[in-house]
Amino acid sequence: MKRILGIVLLAIALWGCGGEEGPPVTLEQEGGLGFGGNHLVHQGNYLYIATSGKLSVVDVSSVSAPYEAGKYENANVVFQDVSVKGTTAFTVGYNANIGALFAIDVANPANPVPIGWVITRDLWGIYVDGNYAYVAAGDSGLWVYDITNPGSMSRIASLNLGGDVQEIWKSGNYVYLAGPFDKKLWAVDVTTPGSPTLADSITLFVSGEDIHMYGSTVVVSGPEGIAFVKADNPSALSLISTFKPPSGDPYAAWFDGEYAYVAAKVTGEGRSYISVVEGPDGPGEVASSSKMDGSARDIVYDGNYCYIMSSSQTFIYKVTKE
Repeated sequence: MKRILGIVLLAIALWGCGGEEGPPVTLEQEGGLGFGGNHLVHQGNYLYIATSGKLSVVDVSSVSAPYEAGKYENANVVFQDVSVKGTTAFTVGYNANIGALFAIDVANPANPVPIGWVITRDLWGIYVDGNYAYVAAGDSGLWVYDITNPGSMSRIASLNLGGDVQEIWKSGNYVYLAGPFDKKLWAVDVTTPGSPTLADSITLFVSGEDIHMYGSTVVVSGPEGIAFVKADNPSALSLISTFKPPSGDPYAAWFDGEYAYVAAKVTGEGRSYISVVEGPDGPGEVASSSKMDGSARDIVYDGNYCYIMSSSQTFIYKVTKE
């Protein structure tokens, strides 16, 4: 009898310790803004948002109450992307077939001031590293600018890739480029910035609306899904896996080595959300956020918070992992 009672008590104890496990990642909405944009970057206590007619500087020192601290306005430019070095924001944009690279002093966030610019053709993506700005220049390929003196920037190199590139990321001595019209990823060796050379390219099933890299894994996002690409040898790119969230079309992703935080547009709707995808091996959705208005545009994860931006809103979510 004692043995039977012991077995029953053990079973009850095991059952009480079991039950359904919670998701490995949870998202809790903090503050937000009533405007969105095209691309954003996070540095320190600020978000820098490139959007039509302005570069916005947003104070996020209080994640529950972000606000626009300052802005540089130019109604003639659709600011497409931004990269920040120290107290200078470098941003690219266009108007019809005319484009520009701007250097904007953001030392005083309340009063961003342009200190240099180059008028050229339409430019789409930018990544600044050291004294160089690497620019995705549409069907002109990769352009490299010397920005040692932001007041007198000059183009020192270009490389036509045979496709239309609008997104760019740099890691080590290589830049990686993609675009929405060519389902490809290009890796370019910029060991010598003035003489870039193509290392490799790979055809994907997704169009390149966004690109991000962690370690040796490149993540390319497009409405067809996200693609994880192995780039430990940039001269021999290889596909690891692909995934499409069950109810959304990805337009941007930020990968932390374990999860991809995906800015996805609800399929068939004008709303967006965050889809958290475990990957790259056997990828699958493990969590999702509440919905927001507008089409998904960009997302950044800083290790604690996700900053997701749509065409009309920007929200901050606290990320908690198991």
